[in-house]
Amino acid sequence: MVADSTVYRDGSRFHVDVQPDDLEGIRKAVQSVQPGDFVSVGLHEPDEAEMARVAEIFGLHRLAVEDSLA
Repeated sequence: MVADSTVYRDGSRFHVDVQPDDLEGIRKAVQSVQPGDFVSVGLHEPDEAEMARVAEIFGLHRLAVEDSLA
């Protein structure tokens, strides 16, 4: 379950008008990422399917996802 998600810009939360579990919306909102921007996604007990979804949306490496589930 996605507990929270946000975009940080210049060390502060950057307002993105999407629900915390709308990861596709957050990804689209940061298409014009500035240097130093990052997305934080808080997951509560994610299963393999949820981690696969997050990995696909954000382009995470397969081994990083495997390590996070170990």
